[in-house]
Amino acid sequence: MKRAWSMAILIAILTILAVYQNQNGAVRSYAASTEKPKIGYLAPAFELPDLDDRTVRAGGASDKLTMINFWASWCGPCDLEAPDLQELHERHKDRLLLIGVNSTKYDRERNARAFVDEHGLTFPILMDREGTVTELYKVGQFPTTLLVDRDGVIRERVTGVLTKAQWEALIDKWG
Repeated sequence: MKRAWSMAILIAILTILAVYQNQNGAVRSYAASTEKPKIGYLAPAFELPDLDDRTVRAGGASDKLTMINFWASWCGPCDLEAPDLQELHERHKDRLLLIGVNSTKYDRERNARAFVDEHGLTFPILMDREGTVTELYKVGQFPTTLLVDRDGVIRERVTGVLTKAQWEALIDKWG
């Protein structure tokens, strides 16, 4: 009976330690390819062409906090958040690298370019023509936005739209 209690206590302690360690900012490599990159994991690095077909590398470690926003021109919520993203870019460009990834495989490139022009977006817009990065990040809904710290660790993964004030608070928290 005493041994059973001792084992139960030991298991409880080990479980608590594992949970604490898991939540205590431990950095994990990107998990199996069936899992989506999530909070606490390293953001997979990728390369995509920008609107001028220049290759841009993103994800992974950077000298700034990085916001990666997956969007499509036909997405109503993407249309709603675009002005806020542009304002965040202008206000925080000294400490925030904002990258828009147009999931071009699920969009029309001419519509994406018109969207960028219509909203006056000046942050880098990358074209995921084959859908490889959208798939790599397991994006199934638009918009999906990730905040990646300087060490390349995903700190936030948001599906849908946040207010500018909510983004400001997250930028202040992680930047």
